[in-house]
Amino acid sequence: MTAVAKKSGNGNLTRSLFPTFRSLMDSFWDSDNFFGRDFPMNEFFNRAWTPAVNIKDNTKTYNIEVAAPGLKKDDFTVTIENGLLCIKGEREETKEEKEDNFTRREFNFNSFERTFSLPENAKEDSIKAKYTDGVLNITLTKAPTKTTKAKKVAIK
Repeated sequence: MTAVAKKSGNGNLTRSLFPTFRSLMDSFWDSDNFFGRDFPMNEFFNRAWTPAVNIKDNTKTYNIEVAAPGLKKDDFTVTIENGLLCIKGEREETKEEKEDNFTRREFNFNSFERTFSLPENAKEDSIKAKYTDGVLNITLTKAPTKTTKAKKVAIK
């Protein structure tokens, strides 16, 4: 793909950030791997679906928000094991159209998995999860931190 080069008012050669239509078409049709990995739409369709996650560190809790609109609460699995929080989600969609001389069926399946290491002060047995308005909210309570008094160590 090539960029457009033009002279500015002061005679300097500048390049546009936008490729020309011809260069787009050349790169499209000159590809040796038309429907392989180099084809831009294949990258779009094969891209893994991973929802955005926000993690909030509050004074008494950790709040994790997973943006996953279109799912139902039964589409999620949340587990904690060996200090790891694992969030999994799956969605499956099937469409079927029937008319006199044909039947059309379309299937779509997407899944994701996100795993997070929990801080040492997170109480694993206090986890709560709620799915509302396309956002999965997970709350973990923090364990109280132990404060120790300063101690003088004798040097021998």
